[in-house]
Amino acid sequence: MARRIPLLALLLGISLPQPATAESLTVGGTVRTYQLFVPPGGRGPRPTVVLLHGRWGWGGQLRRSSGFDRVAARRGFVAVYPDGLAHRWNDGRQPDRNGANDAGFLLALIDRLIAGKIADPRRIYLGGHSNGAILAERMACEHADRLAGFFLVAGAQPANLPCHPSRALPAIFFHGTADRLVPYAGGAAGDDRGRVLSFDQTVALWTRANGCGGAKPPQLLDRVPSDATAAEIVDYAGCRAPLRRVTLRGAGHGWPGAHNLVLRMFTGPETAEIDASEGIGEFFTAARP
Repeated sequence: MARRIPLLALLLGISLPQPATAESLTVGGTVRTYQLFVPPGGRGPRPTVVLLHGRWGWGGQLRRSSGFDRVAARRGFVAVYPDGLAHRWNDGRQPDRNGANDAGFLLALIDRLIAGKIADPRRIYLGGHSNGAILAERMACEHADRLAGFFLVAGAQPANLPCHPSRALPAIFFHGTADRLVPYAGGAAGDDRGRVLSFDQTVALWTRANGCGGAKPPQLLDRVPSDATAAEIVDYAGCRAPLRRVTLRGAGHGWPGAHNLVLRMFTGPETAEIDASEGIGEFFTAARP
């Protein structure tokens, strides 16, 4: 069944890509939808990355803007793009007015992909952008046993939720210092649904969970002076699972590497220093169990 394109998407000139496969799954009596990209060639279960869109977005929008399919095709990943109900996720900052059981949906989706021999149960990665990243952080805290790693782009730990992961997880974090919607320094997020910890506090939570020692010397990328941003990449030593933080100095709330002149009015300055999709693919390929 065709999905309606939201008015915001029409105003911004965003169009849905042609889906590789449009799927649905009923969870608790509610029909949930997602797009599934399976790279050509090969058979059997594959490493799988589940990508969660931000507030007002949808799976097909993140699929298009992130360009992650090209990374998945080259590295042999399955890519999954779920849809939040009413273009939002119940990320735990406060009760969701839709009563969405998004954690249950994602766990059921993972189960379906494993049962269908699409996803390798040992290599399931989860992450997202903004509201989707905050949900991914919650899932990593509460369901670390179901994941092989996670990523956050412009997201953070909800300030009101405890985080006691059952095991160390490979994790990569991206955040812009000029992010106005999910503040780098923490505080009230721009959608008025609750507060988040700072980028430093969120990463520190996982340096403790992963048993890391000190940070290694940073790598600074400033290859495009005209964009007035720089990327500082820091890996941590002595971790039980690899951990990387990418501080995007001067950058706003957008997905690094996804350039959109219209969306820039809402998300702030973009960075051309790094492509988050490429970075996520490289990180999880290196972190394989």
